[in-house]
Amino acid sequence: MGYLILGIDGGLAHLGWSLAHYEKGSLIYTALGVIVTKPTDDKSVYKSDDDIRRARELTTQLNYIINSHTSMNESIAVICIEDMSFMRNAAAAAKLKMSHGVVAALSVVYNIPVLGVAPQALKKAVTGNDKASKNDVIHSLLNQYPALKIAMTGIGKGDMEHCFDAAGAIHASEERAELKRIKKLS
Repeated sequence: MGYLILGIDGGLAHLGWSLAHYEKGSLIYTALGVIVTKPTDDKSVYKSDDDIRRARELTTQLNYIINSHTSMNESIAVICIEDMSFMRNAAAAAKLKMSHGVVAALSVVYNIPVLGVAPQALKKAVTGNDKASKNDVIHSLLNQYPALKIAMTGIGKGDMEHCFDAAGAIHASEERAELKRIKKLS
């Protein structure tokens, strides 16, 4: 049985995701992507109702990702998600937490544990510097995992940071017991 790891960079507008597995003890990234939801232009729709619609879109797309990568031979064993950093505004924090709620609900449905990673811990684990820039994280991950160059094909430049934060969440979780167990089984 193969064990996959799903990385998530939460967001209601742009939710980054990555998939990886261990092969002979080495972490291999196989897919990256971004789920994009847009607010409605219909002014008669309440903002809160539209946010729920967008959360449902995230649920549908993440459900598809989980199902399309689950087979008789492999399944998603753990989800690693970047935690929320300091938010300057409550509306942005609420939208981010809505995406985290979607992930939490799907983790219950599929019985997949979720590991949270603080943004500074992610940067430190990936680059060695907890104040690293988004570009530093991207370049460091590309240097450490050459397969990411193939996985990122077709992803727009503006969406790169979301996918790579999702990949970074997996990398930063490697010392956690759940990933050590999966690594040992590879």
